Amino acid sequence: MGLDEEAIEAVRKWRFKPAMKDGLPVRALINVEVSLRRNDGFDDKFVKADAGDAKAQFEISQAFLSGRDLPKDESRGFAYLEKAAKQGLPKAQFAMGEYVSSHGNDLVTAYVWYALAQRNHYKHSDRRMKDLAEKMTPEQLAEARRRVESAI
Repeated sequence: MGLDEEAIEAVRKWRFKPAMKDGLPVRALINVEVSLRRNDGFDDKFVKADAGDAKAQFEISQAFLSGRDLPKDESRGFAYLEKAAKQGLPKAQFAMGEYVSSHGNDLVTAYVWYALAQRNHYKHSDRRMKDLAEKMTPEQLAEARRRVESAI
């Protein structure tokens, strides 16, 4: 879970300093030990997320997408976000609407995620759906509403 990249980065930053004798470098055998561990309390969150905990999946998604507590990784962040949203976590559904609307032009899919969040009583969904509806063609809006109805 990201440790390969962290190990490569740690080794890339490491600088070799040769053994010295009388101010000159000399041959010597050394052992270099590198310890890696996942960031601040995320071990438990990964275990919970992998067991299907939507809240843990959402927290991990936000950490990956922002790059604050974990190395920024958009594809992994999106994958965790999508898992949480599909499990019905309202703030993850709203975040999916935000993600889709800001990363492309798929207004129909964004509307569907906002509508699902709205059904789960997530605040701000109404406003986002209204804003999107104003940008959509009648055909897009009909398709979005059809998808929402079939998602029940």
